[in-house]
Amino acid sequence: ATLSIPRPWITVDVRDVARAQISLAESSTVQSGSRFLISNATKVWPEDIGKHINGLYPSFAAATDVHAHDDDHPLKPVSPVWDTVQVRNDRVREAVGISFRSFEDTLKDTVDSLIARGGLQPRLRQVERAYRSAL
Repeated sequence: ATLSIPRPWITVDVRDVARAQISLAESSTVQSGSRFLISNATKVWPEDIGKHINGLYPSFAAATDVHAHDDDHPLKPVSPVWDTVQVRNDRVREAVGISFRSFEDTLKDTVDSLIARGGLQPRLRQVERAYRSAL
């Protein structure tokens, strides 16, 4: 098996999915059986997640690169076709007037929840570790 990151993640906040599904089900103008793409239409490369986290939390030292587990399982290059893929959510936005949370808002809420409820202890930058240990 080859370890790979085959494509970008096309994201959506689960709270937006729930809100969209309820709005679609309650709508009197949406035809039963209609299909909708529920996405905030943002493409995020998995290897950039750490950079996004570090941007939201400057004291964190999240990983900012991706490495293969070992030489027997190299990372596979991502097909350049993914650079041209566009995801549109205009149909569902027009049908029920929904607006989607940004990827950054979803990521921040996820990290905050993992820290508060999941017991996650973020890795801190050296300067921040020294400061906190001095307190």
